[in-house]
Amino acid sequence: MKSCNLSDELQKAHFKWDKVLEDPLALCSHISSILQRHALNGRIFPPGAADRPESSAVLFTLGMCQGGESSRPGACLILNKRSERVRQPGDLCFPGGGISPRIDPVISRIISLPLMPLGRWPHWEGLLRERPNQAMRLSLLLATGIREGLEEMGLNPLRIKFLGPLPSQDLVMYKRTIYPLATWVGGQRRFFPNREVEKVIRIPLKDLLKPCFYRRCRMLIRGSTSDFPCYLYKGTDGEEVLWGATFRIVMEFIRIVFQFEAPHMSNLPLVERSLSRDYLRA
Repeated sequence: MKSCNLSDELQKAHFKWDKVLEDPLALCSHISSILQRHALNGRIFPPGAADRPESSAVLFTLGMCQGGESSRPGACLILNKRSERVRQPGDLCFPGGGISPRIDPVISRIISLPLMPLGRWPHWEGLLRERPNQAMRLSLLLATGIREGLEEMGLNPLRIKFLGPLPSQDLVMYKRTIYPLATWVGGQRRFFPNREVEKVIRIPLKDLLKPCFYRRCRMLIRGSTSDFPCYLYKGTDGEEVLWGATFRIVMEFIRIVFQFEAPHMSNLPLVERSLSRDYLRA
């Protein structure tokens, strides 16, 4: 990805995080500790979070960059680009979806066992003992995210390390609440997208901490335009725009974990994009 010049203050901030972003153990420990303090001291999963039809769980997937994605080794976001066969084609998103009432309760019990993703989480036993309702909702939502990750991109459940929950997000265009769950995907170099996914994209975390890659995105759909803050990713095979609910989830993550605030939209360069007429199809 194209580099950008940073101020002295930002260079110091980047130097602070550079070694952490290149060390998976240190990064996972930092994220897990921050999210535990930030999220689980409150009621992040309200009543109905795990059984309402408008609830969705997504895996906020992190892993190491592959060759060509970054000039230096480091952590990346792992995102899906939605295919033309599904609603909101072309959007970047995390794997996830609605809860399956028949399958996900079974998966939730399995992932809570020792050596499984939730059973290995250092805060699981304490949450289960002190706040059993929150623990139940968390296990069901994580089960949904893991199942969807397996279906959408061939995500290996045994490669997943659960790091903690993030604040929920309400969709603007649909009546739906998303519950993001931060995970680390270790040792899986290849993914196997299904028909819903065009390709898998990795965005270096260090580049998300650089203001020069943020934009004001003007979206045209059905004859009207609206402006949104967005992130412009320039990969080896073209540009991708990160916007909408996924953008908001990512911004919450880097604000909580790295104390980084994206520039205000009014100060950003403009990019224009058109959405197809079928973008909002049911």
